[in-house]
Amino acid sequence: MITQNQIADAFGRATTDFSSSAALQKLLSGKSTPDEVREFISNVCRTHLLSSHIVAFLYASLPTKASELVKENLLEEMGHSEGGKAHSALLLELAKGSGFNDKDIERLIHESQQQIRLFFAQKITFPTLKDLCLSIMLETESFEFLLSRCSSQIAKALREHYKIPQPALHWFELHSEVDIRHAEEGLTIIREYVSFHQIDDARFEQILKATFAKNVFLKRYFPSDAAVPS
Repeated sequence: MITQNQIADAFGRATTDFSSSAALQKLLSGKSTPDEVREFISNVCRTHLLSSHIVAFLYASLPTKASELVKENLLEEMGHSEGGKAHSALLLELAKGSGFNDKDIERLIHESQQQIRLFFAQKITFPTLKDLCLSIMLETESFEFLLSRCSSQIAKALREHYKIPQPALHWFELHSEVDIRHAEEGLTIIREYVSFHQIDDARFEQILKATFAKNVFLKRYFPSDAAVPS
């Protein structure tokens, strides 16, 4: 039976690879060019602007007690938690604080919508919907894991090296080490999903391997680096 520790180990390996990548180290050390920083911010926004739609899809796939954890995450993404603001709005504040104008913002929104459109238009690489949902869940929750461990470093670099104002970095702060609870809950959600849909260990390992065949964090945040053969 797949354990939460096994899932955490897989996320940890991907996180370690990303953390040691040349692209991230260049950003953290203050050596990225203005265009590279701008592209990184664009990629973060493209990846996460419509996260609430993905979380809603996952909520529908898990009709158990664990779905309450997904529901809580969804409400926070949409800004319905107490005193909260929609995470999409925080990402747009990040973009504006990084120098993006209204036309740039409109383009980012369009590109994030296009990513969803392309996702639903592609051929499904898994034989069942439960397999596909597991792959999406693994990638989604892996970002919670990553950000709970790397967000503070990234925010500090953007503030100190690239002069992005502190208020614009609130999205990173929400996903930093103080939000590690969500990362831990993500492991519970995946474990519950596997149990509910009766996915055996061998099948889980196949889906995990396919999902992380390439580093998902590099693929989303530094796609040009992810495309370079190792």
